[in-house]
Amino acid sequence: MTDAQPPPAPTWEDFAERLRLKDRTFEQIKSSGDIGAVLRACGFSDPLDVSVLETEWKHKLNSDIRPGGAESYLARAEERAREPWRAVLDTERARRDKLLADPTANVEQQRKLFLELAKAAMLTEGEAMALTYTVFGGSPADLVFFGSLLTQLSGADRVKAHNLRVAEALGEAWLATNGARLAKLTLPLFPPVEVFTALNTRLLLTLDEVAGGSEAAPFFCGSFSTLDGCAPRRPAEHSTPKALGECPRRRHTAGCV
Repeated sequence: MTDAQPPPAPTWEDFAERLRLKDRTFEQIKSSGDIGAVLRACGFSDPLDVSVLETEWKHKLNSDIRPGGAESYLARAEERAREPWRAVLDTERARRDKLLADPTANVEQQRKLFLELAKAAMLTEGEAMALTYTVFGGSPADLVFFGSLLTQLSGADRVKAHNLRVAEALGEAWLATNGARLAKLTLPLFPPVEVFTALNTRLLLTLDEVAGGSEAAPFFCGSFSTLDGCAPRRPAEHSTPKALGECPRRRHTAGCV
């Protein structure tokens, strides 16, 4: 009886094919800071296979500055020196490629992060509404409605129209219980899904706290007009809304604390 032959080492073409199935190209991900994580995300779990492909990856990156590629490399460097805006675009391309190569960048992860940021009051009203229609919505009807909110309404009318759509999605029983508070609410509701139920309930109850003279805890760190006011940040940086007072970004509003 002969020993079983080990499977052949994966080729670069195997890796390229798996990238293609994920609708990615090597140009998009070649600047990744964690090559091993990308390879494992493509299904290469054997450490030896990962090592083989990682070596080939580095070889392809280095080929740009080897004889034959050196002139091209130097020409690009001189071009960036003459026209500094090209260096800015190169930086932004690297940032884009890193986002595209992130193996955790999927809708489920974005929904989880949305919830964490919302709990920590680290989103502006505009960011929360945009995520509602993109990460939890995404249907043509959702996107058309959100586009109408942006182009045809403003201020309080925009929030009221959004809240009505969320409330109707939550159902008639929810409306019957919360309709009176909803009519007075000036902040946007979170998505009409179970994981946001507690946040939406708390948001409505703040009306009672304010009416009773109490100071309500913040739910957002900026209004709709400050669309990018307090993000992007990882929730781990600030575990509670109170900690937003130490926010490293200078563009957030007084509503952050």
